[in-house]
Amino acid sequence: MNNSAIACTVKELFQNFNRDSFTDACKYYVNTICKLPVSKANCDSWKDCYDYLEKAWKGKKQFEPFHVLFEYKMPGANQRADVILLTKKKVIIFEFKMKYENSDKRLNADVFQTINYKSSIENFHKETDRRNMEVTSYLTFTKGKKARDTSVPTLFPDDFEQKTNEFIAEQLPMNNTEVQQWINSPFRPLKNIIEATNELFENGNIPTIRTVKKQEIDNCLNSVNKIISNNKNQKNIIFIAGVPGSGKTLVGLQTVYDHIVNINNQENELLPIYLTGNRPLANVLQQTLSSDNKPESGKAFIRELSDFKTNYTSYPTNLVVFDEAQRAWDGENGRTSEPQLLVKICDDIAKKYGRITLICLIGEGQEIARREEQGLSLWPDSLRYHSDWNIFIPQKYKDAFKYVYNVKIDNNLFLDTSIRNDFINVSPWVESLLHCDFKKAKRQYIELKKQGFKVAIIHNPEMLPQIIENVQNNYPYDHTGLISSSHDPFKYNNFDKEIFGSQYSGSNIFSNNIYNWFVHDSVSLKQSATEYDIQGLELEWPIVTFTGDYYLKKDNISGTTKWEVNPKAKNINGLHDASTVLRNVYRVLLTRSRKGMYIYIPKKIHNLDETNKILSSIINIY
Repeated sequence: MNNSAIACTVKELFQNFNRDSFTDACKYYVNTICKLPVSKANCDSWKDCYDYLEKAWKGKKQFEPFHVLFEYKMPGANQRADVILLTKKKVIIFEFKMKYENSDKRLNADVFQTINYKSSIENFHKETDRRNMEVTSYLTFTKGKKARDTSVPTLFPDDFEQKTNEFIAEQLPMNNTEVQQWINSPFRPLKNIIEATNELFENGNIPTIRTVKKQEIDNCLNSVNKIISNNKNQKNIIFIAGVPGSGKTLVGLQTVYDHIVNINNQENELLPIYLTGNRPLANVLQQTLSSDNKPESGKAFIRELSDFKTNYTSYPTNLVVFDEAQRAWDGENGRTSEPQLLVKICDDIAKKYGRITLICLIGEGQEIARREEQGLSLWPDSLRYHSDWNIFIPQKYKDAFKYVYNVKIDNNLFLDTSIRNDFINVSPWVESLLHCDFKKAKRQYIELKKQGFKVAIIHNPEMLPQIIENVQNNYPYDHTGLISSSHDPFKYNNFDKEIFGSQYSGSNIFSNNIYNWFVHDSVSLKQSATEYDIQGLELEWPIVTFTGDYYLKKDNISGTTKWEVNPKAKNINGLHDASTVLRNVYRVLLTRSRKGMYIYIPKKIHNLDETNKILSSIINIY
């Protein structure tokens, strides 16, 4: 029983343990089994917890048959839930705090911890999911009385017994076998893109699709496979769209995998191609899928767009998945646009192999460079006179494709649930920030906190190494590192070292090095990944840096606050609409997190004062 210090019924708790032996058992588990130091404060908390429960539960017949767990180990982190009470249909988590509700500035962290435990068990604990158990969590104070709302349910000495009695009313206790199954049940946390891709090609299944709330992705995959398998369709183009972090990339990879398996089973030589214009993403996926003895094997079906455009005749295929298709380049100065070129290439493929399906994955509002600014509109323009194609789109693109032949609507092709942040959708909050609806953003952030999403603002470079240390100590399997805009006005300038520290060498990560940065080097704080490096990827705890290229400014006459583009921002010349591109850049940066994020607003960059004021008013709340 290595997942908790003590697991027993309430009756057994007070029969088999007194205050000291209970404390010793918890101390032994944390120190010897978990290999973590135990302080006097820890021991005092365990004694306080025992006294509290003894007063509320001992000798009360209604509590005695129910099992209770202490120091239950959470996945992927050096964290443990203080107390869990189990019934056949409920998981009730108590996070004990030996203090008065208003007595500690760490209340924010306590609230987040309580929410996070609930979210982890509710979303990723296999046995909880299998038994369809209700999960609740309570911040439990052993002193004082309720003084204010904390955005999570709270319990106090004067209501603990009454409330827990209500929790177990009409509930049945688990038996010993069921409790052991629950304790030993695995967690299936969402994997980042590298781990998920590896597991997909090793085991044939995306980890995120095995978790709860999977129906949306399954429906999308079913629609795609139905279209591909329809032998009447010679030429198909499928547009899959969704909010940031909704799983578009993983759906594309699963489709490629499914058809590789079909090819192997049928001994068919046509290999599906996963195509991306994002060179860093291509590099990460290629290295992820390459083995030690075959370092180039990942390139067999992960291709860069630039290579495919030139050498497509070398790749026998009739299925192409094009990720980030909204970033396809326009036909500037009379040149053929990339959508036009890809449609022509796919026409050639259909002539040679009899059929073709092109799947375009669309990330909305993520056009981040010159020649990408027209986004989705390039695709209907390229298909307008191609009546021999079958075109499948979600309902929301109906108007964009109204002049195109053979358009079919399939709402399964839009993914509107984010799986990146433990199914917490941060996109509406980011949109409110970027469109200056700050009252709405504040209301949305309060709700995000209740669900377990956490943001912290920092201002000094001395905090950066502390963040790295905190993540490595508390979340040893998680990723963190600096991410920032490529338009940083101080790029190639020694002032960057004042912002990020003397170790900093810039944001120029070569695309063939992004895999190494992501897996190993990000914690060194030597380099920052830009929107080009990180689009399509994700970190559990990114440090999103505002560098003054895009900032909030208050108009002293009208009193309104809006985003401004710094004329000194790098690489903005030639953009048709610099403001939209910079907004898209920060949309990408602010939606890369999987658990929470740090927002770094350096004090030394003076045009960020209003940005800091507004964001602090939204985020620094209980």
